[in-house]
Amino acid sequence: NDRIYLSKNSGVDWTPAETTRGYYFITSNGSGSQLAAICYSPASKVVISRDYGLTWAEKDAERSWACITSNKQGDKLAAVVNATHPRAFFRTILRNEWRSWVRARSRRPRSSAPCSTRTRGP
Repeated sequence: NDRIYLSKNSGVDWTPAETTRGYYFITSNGSGSQLAAICYSPASKVVISRDYGLTWAEKDAERSWACITSNKQGDKLAAVVNATHPRAFFRTILRNEWRSWVRARSRRPRSSAPCSTRTRGP
């Protein structure tokens, strides 16, 4: 099970954030207070936390999510659906509202790897 681990002391100690899902991609805002992750178990969904990873909420329907990233403020997310045939989407979060994904136009050639920093378990 690929879990998310959190540290409150710059990586000296680590504690698992949650045990019910398997994750393969995570991002945070600049302070680490807002996190977004892609879980693959039980289904591929985007989940978010607004309290440093203490609690998590599913915020999307099942899709073939490939990777996700956040801006420094944590009010904008960008994610890619289906790494084999990339389609970029982004979502804006303002004042605790979760708005729908909007497909972004991309000038990136389809042959490039949209998730080159993607990592999977040990």
